[in-house]
Amino acid sequence: MTIVIATDLGQPVERDFEPLPTASEEAFGSTVTGGPSMVWMVDNGMAVRMGVLDALNTDNCHFNLSPGQSVLESASEQLPLIHQNLAEAEWIVEPLNIPPGKYFRRMARPNHQHPGDFPNQIPSNDYPHEKAAAMLQAESLSERLENAFRTVDPDPKNMNSFGGEFRNILILAATEFEAQCKGILRANEYANGGENNWNTKDYIKLEPALRLADYSISLGRIPTFIRNIPTCCTGQISQRPTLCR
Repeated sequence: MTIVIATDLGQPVERDFEPLPTASEEAFGSTVTGGPSMVWMVDNGMAVRMGVLDALNTDNCHFNLSPGQSVLESASEQLPLIHQNLAEAEWIVEPLNIPPGKYFRRMARPNHQHPGDFPNQIPSNDYPHEKAAAMLQAESLSERLENAFRTVDPDPKNMNSFGGEFRNILILAATEFEAQCKGILRANEYANGGENNWNTKDYIKLEPALRLADYSISLGRIPTFIRNIPTCCTGQISQRPTLCR
């Protein structure tokens, strides 16, 4: 049995920006209707667009921040001026949760220019033991689920079925999810009373960075059997154009 986990079935989910403790106006992104998404870095009172060779000598790729204004206020004012062809478009300027070149350890996300791309694996040299252990646990979970489906057909009419094996699968899945949450918090040096005291109030803090509510789960052999991850704990997702963070 193959369990497929896709970001909103391959499409990026649009949601409001949720600032994390790592957010800073020293790195911000801009999105404009009819134009590209851009990432900017601030240095010595100047904003410079990232990913452009010789940006300081390229039009539309740098501007001076206005005195007395915050970075985002100045950027919202300056960007339409230096992009005259997009002056009447709707600009969205937001801080980035992590600056370019940085990343959250033990996480994988699409980048802002390809938000529909499925997250790639964590770089091969990072956390090799943890990746191997997680894969073994996922395979074990998949095998047990497949065996259960040999008895109870995975049909919507059987969604209310219950039994000892389904209970064991749920316990295994919940235990592994907690272990992965603890591993991510530990890797990112999260401190809140020590990991022996961590609980769902701590694990839910991973949602904005992992964007767990954006994912759907389907069974490879049964493509019509799809379960969206509920948003009851993550809040309502808005439909506002935004950067993929």
